[in-house]
Amino acid sequence: MAWPARRSFTCPCCGQVFEADTLGDYEVRAFDADLRPLGSIEAVRKASLTSCPGCLYTNYGWDFGTQGRLDGDLSDALRGVVAATGVRARGRRGVDPLDRFVLAEACFRTRGLDPAAIAELVVTGYYVALDTGASGSVLGRWRDRAAERLEAAISGDDDDDLGAALRARYHYLAGELRRREGDSAAAREHFDAAMDAARDAAGFEGALDDDPIEGEDPSDIGGGSLGGEHADAPRGAGAATQVASPREGTLTTETVARLANRARARLRWENATLRNLSDHSQGEEPDEAQAARVLIAERRDPAALALLPEVYAEAPADDRREMLRAVAASEPPASLFRLYAEALGDDDPSIVRLAAHCAGRVGDARALDPLLDALERHGAAVVEGVCAALKRIPSVERFERVREILDRWLSRRDGEGSSAQGDMRGRASLGRVTDLLKEVLYIDDGPDAVDLMVADLEQLGGSNDLWEKPPSYSPVPFLLRRGSSVAEWLRPLLASENAVARRWSARCLGELGDREAVAGLRHALADDVQSVRLEAARALAAIGLPEEGERLVLAELADLADDFPFALHFLVPFGSPQVLAFLLDALDRGRASRAEVLPILGRQARFDRSVVARIEEGLEATSEEARGGAVTGLSFAAPQGLAARLSALYDGETDSVRRRIVYALGRLVRTGAADADVVIPRLHEALAGGGRDVAFAAAVALLELGDGAGLELARDRAEVAMAAGGDDYDLAIPALRALESFAWSDAALAVRERETPKRSTPKPRSGGPVDRARTAASHAKSERTPKTKKKTAKKKKAAPKKTKATAKKKKTTAKKKRSVAKKKKATAKKKRVAPKKKTAPKKRKTAAKKKSRARR
Repeated sequence: MAWPARRSFTCPCCGQVFEADTLGDYEVRAFDADLRPLGSIEAVRKASLTSCPGCLYTNYGWDFGTQGRLDGDLSDALRGVVAATGVRARGRRGVDPLDRFVLAEACFRTRGLDPAAIAELVVTGYYVALDTGASGSVLGRWRDRAAERLEAAISGDDDDDLGAALRARYHYLAGELRRREGDSAAAREHFDAAMDAARDAAGFEGALDDDPIEGEDPSDIGGGSLGGEHADAPRGAGAATQVASPREGTLTTETVARLANRARARLRWENATLRNLSDHSQGEEPDEAQAARVLIAERRDPAALALLPEVYAEAPADDRREMLRAVAASEPPASLFRLYAEALGDDDPSIVRLAAHCAGRVGDARALDPLLDALERHGAAVVEGVCAALKRIPSVERFERVREILDRWLSRRDGEGSSAQGDMRGRASLGRVTDLLKEVLYIDDGPDAVDLMVADLEQLGGSNDLWEKPPSYSPVPFLLRRGSSVAEWLRPLLASENAVARRWSARCLGELGDREAVAGLRHALADDVQSVRLEAARALAAIGLPEEGERLVLAELADLADDFPFALHFLVPFGSPQVLAFLLDALDRGRASRAEVLPILGRQARFDRSVVARIEEGLEATSEEARGGAVTGLSFAAPQGLAARLSALYDGETDSVRRRIVYALGRLVRTGAADADVVIPRLHEALAGGGRDVAFAAAVALLELGDGAGLELARDRAEVAMAAGGDDYDLAIPALRALESFAWSDAALAVRERETPKRSTPKPRSGGPVDRARTAASHAKSERTPKTKKKTAKKKKAAPKKTKATAKKKKTTAKKKRSVAKKKKATAKKKRVAPKKKTAPKKRKTAAKKKSRARR
């Protein structure tokens, strides 16, 4: 990951000396459709400008000290225009990153810089708005400003001084920004002008003929030369627009012209009928044909999905790559599985990586053979994409098949990181290939996977430094995911000859809370290796025996020199007045910074509440790391009213501190120190409107509170972080734990019930490191099913019941009905029987009376 660099500055306007973060090291691996560099630069681009905390004079960090002291009149003018912007520093936190671009533009104009320099500045501000996840309205304003400044630079008096190549770039970029605003007419004009300027550029005559551009590698357009799974996988909302891989960090005029031509064609045909798109996909003009093919690939109606395989089969390699990228930008349709399987057999590794992504998302077991064949053919060039897909493929054969391939790759190894074999095409080392293959094996549910992990842990290498985290792609995190069932396998490793194995087995046993390992851990307190001793002490504290190792840890840390700040994490599970005094002494003597001490100090506040004020001072620090450490420390100390205070700080903070605030708010709710009804809506706002890291923090915090709003974000981000290792792995840990706890919550069952109707068949489990939480949710549902059914049956049984009066009334009514029915039945019986029995005797009596009268 990229990190900003801290350095000292002298303001050329007021002479003040201060420290600030600057751009630091970064990597550019691709460009977006708006020419925004992508890679690790997104994390540090916001630090490209530096503002003086005194007078707010602002310039690029690398130019800040090169111009010398400015004369008095210019300094006064700069102070005036800076004040007119209305931008103010936010206390010791300094100036907001986007506000720095407002200040810089005012300074640039006052210094008389040309419109092109101002345009480049504002475009960078637009990129920072994207990097930091600015809200839609803020992002829209920066996009409009960037387009306006570009148009001003193009139409200015010095337009001829720009040169044809720069005019082509500015016109294309302005067109793309106008297209994103929805102004198709203005966008089309800019794209046409970009084409004209590109033709005027030296050496570019005839570049738009049907033949490929001379000297242009087709794979460089469309991101095809990027390495690794995540380079070709979707990158959120901008996934479908990732367009180019840089050559030596720049975009050529030929590439910009090709992009403009394709963008112009896409605008022309974006609302065309499927039949027209099919006709144009067979046209002679290559860029227009590609635009039509990609537009077909973006559609999801049945007719387009039926046509896509035919169009794909007839397309050139460059177009097939763009079509697959369009398919991968959203959920890949399962109906295109045959297309993905065939694409896995392509000779182009970039196409194979995209096809692997699509096949993995579909999760069809039939993809196992094509994926493994692709891995055998391309090796390191596709291993990341293929292994990511394999983790999503449910197959009883997967473990054995991957194990066979792993053994073959291990047998080829002739040195760590060697790529001497002819079939090892790509930039990844052989060690990277074997690590990724082992990860696929680690996630298997069978006992053979545990055997493999334990064997690898016993042979694990590394420097065993105190600051070292579990090595990337080591079995440590995967063993922890198995739970207490693996403890019996790990206990013997406490006596291993390998110190690295002793250390990380102690870590695992402590995390698993294995009390049967206490004897072995006590023995490890006297280990010859310091990191093993400290890890054993921490494990005993995690199990519930802090008194066993606290004195040892304090004594060991007291004797450390350079490694002291990195070893403070060993104090996390301990708490006592002695630990509190140790931390305060370290802070007072400058042995560690506030950013390193305050998070741990907050855990000790229960022994002395006066330290809360000491932690609160960190909220006003100039360093965002120190402010973040103070937020974390206060979340453990939990002083009254902290939730409201953190919410108030949120809007004025950087994303790094906002992420800490979000985690802190979630912790306060879980511990009962904050009102969930107040905090949870705030977390939802951060999830929807925060930057990438802030949204991820909000997703994790909500999961820990039983809210699944950020479930998919946490799953996907944790998968990426687990694969990346190192610092990204630290981001995965809270997500993995939150997913695990959420999987057993009642809310998880509701999420699964909402997801199930969307699919005609259940989505197969991948068994990946993050999806194990999904499996746990499934188990939880199956275990709770009888109980749920019983409740449902009880509700159904209770549903017809009304009030007592209503039931009595119904009973009386039914009784009356039965009585009436009984009377009716009796009457009918009388009518049928009684008249027959009574009529004849009456007639006989009447006749007898008549005869008697006659005789008389």
